[in-house]
Amino acid sequence: MKRSLNIVVQASSLHRILKACRLEACTTSWRCLAAMVVLGLAGCGGPLRLMPVPTVVAIGVVEPMVGVRKDRQTTGAPVFIASGRTLSDGRDAAEPFTDARSHVTHLAVSEVSLGGGVSWEELARATVGEGEGERPLVEHVDFAYFGVLRPRVPTGGLTTHAAQVPIRGEALSVQQWIDQLNEALASEDTGEAAGEILLYVHGYNTEYASNTGMAAELWH
Repeated sequence: MKRSLNIVVQASSLHRILKACRLEACTTSWRCLAAMVVLGLAGCGGPLRLMPVPTVVAIGVVEPMVGVRKDRQTTGAPVFIASGRTLSDGRDAAEPFTDARSHVTHLAVSEVSLGGGVSWEELARATVGEGEGERPLVEHVDFAYFGVLRPRVPTGGLTTHAAQVPIRGEALSVQQWIDQLNEALASEDTGEAAGEILLYVHGYNTEYASNTGMAAELWH
């Protein structure tokens, strides 16, 4: 069973990320597993937990944990981010962006942990409804910022170099983001593209932690 790659992208930024990825990521053979538009998703209080077991999984119609490659049996989920919001001043991995809109698309990668420290085997059992007690935790454990998608951005009729756009801390490079994307898609056996992409496209009235947590769950 193949596993898909996570990309969380705000709807207003989708056309920009698809155009930019023609540079080097276009050498990768992409197949969209799903494109989902979520509008008006309300955030919930308390910790995020693994979603309830889907009916098709509970009754055995679909067996998502069967045939997963050994190297994919992990409780960590890297989520590639393209966001049209401004960066926050803090370093909170769960909320690295503010609610304010940005003139540029920011690229980042969030690392989401599924299970709150349980083993892969325990997480797999809980995924199909065989575990007991509360559903496993979904936690944001790391956030890496790579920079803005476009080198130049319009501001008030003028064009300003993106380096003048305030960013938080030292950014990596956009090319590194694309390289990591290609690496994540490549097959470990052949070195050629063999992965699938799950595009989780959301609207503006959502919370970052909910978006990335949901994307990680869908990938899992």
